[in-house]
Amino acid sequence: MILGIDCSNIRAGGGITHISNILRYAEPARYGFEKVVVWGGAQLQQLPDLPWIDKQLVPEMNGPAFKVQLWKMNHFNKALRRHGVDVLLAPGGTYAGRFRPYVSMSQNMLVFEKQERDRFPFSLNKLRYLALNVLQTRSFSHAQGIIFISRYARDYILHSVPQLKEKQHTVIYHGVSARFQQAPRAQRPVAAFSAQQPFKILYVSIINYYKHQLVLMDAVEQLHRKGYHISLELVGPLNPALEKAFREKLQQLGHCVKYAGKIGYEQINATYQQADLFVFASTCENMPNILVEAMSAGLPILSSSYGPMPEILQEAGDYFDPTNVADTTRQLEALLLDQQRREHIAQAAFEKAKQFSWESASNETLSFLHGIARHN
Repeated sequence: MILGIDCSNIRAGGGITHISNILRYAEPARYGFEKVVVWGGAQLQQLPDLPWIDKQLVPEMNGPAFKVQLWKMNHFNKALRRHGVDVLLAPGGTYAGRFRPYVSMSQNMLVFEKQERDRFPFSLNKLRYLALNVLQTRSFSHAQGIIFISRYARDYILHSVPQLKEKQHTVIYHGVSARFQQAPRAQRPVAAFSAQQPFKILYVSIINYYKHQLVLMDAVEQLHRKGYHISLELVGPLNPALEKAFREKLQQLGHCVKYAGKIGYEQINATYQQADLFVFASTCENMPNILVEAMSAGLPILSSSYGPMPEILQEAGDYFDPTNVADTTRQLEALLLDQQRREHIAQAAFEKAKQFSWESASNETLSFLHGIARHN
């Protein structure tokens, strides 16, 4: 059999990391696939070069969305037939072509969670999420199979779109790269830190409305005023719509909050290794890959209680409401003061992270695709 993959709407970030690792750890022959044909633009360079991978470069896929869709409407179905594809994987979640069978994926919950989209002001980006809600719902409805990457996402979407319950579906967690793995360090009492060597809190994520960095910054400032020697480092790209508010608060709190900007995926593991505590304040995730990276890095974690975070971290961390400054401050202080608790959850998170492997994700994905191909 031949597997096709549509990478046309996955150009960077976690989507490319996912497909790259699925292919890197794949054993296609084990599941009856002699070849994998991948369509995409420049992003194909980020995928592994293996003898059974056939990369089909489509220049139009480097252009704007309307050019991508125009090419797919006129040429993609013929290309799939010409290459003898038996099943198509659409990891971006949106496929509107005539080819069957295909498997779609859910990777962005902003597409489905209205209460999270409502945190954004009216903008073209918000309209894009509304359009994607229609397109992905249609794509899932016509797919022969759906891959979810958390039970939370599966349950939420199947409840929102009940007709999808009849679809063949599965939950396959993403893995975590071995280079993040670091055994937990010995925790020190908060009194052992000083103004020159503060307790370092790390939060890695895009600066965005549903990530709640501004609330966390206020909580850290309150604890700093109480006399705790702490600092917060924020890492990640910045949503331009939030830049003014974020820069103003950063200027006010520069004595205890630092912004490192975006750090490349290949270098970010070193940033985890320098932290004493990881905070994850997002209220909207599908599978929180950054949270799993922090778990693998052996850090004690204070996590948002929203979405799939309790499903992934379970008892290996403490939880808070990231929309509430008082609760964020209270839970952060409790963990600062409890050295033994930090040691316990750091070790528990480190062990739990071992359950998330790219080998398992790759095997489960190919097994599911094999089943769809055979029965359709």
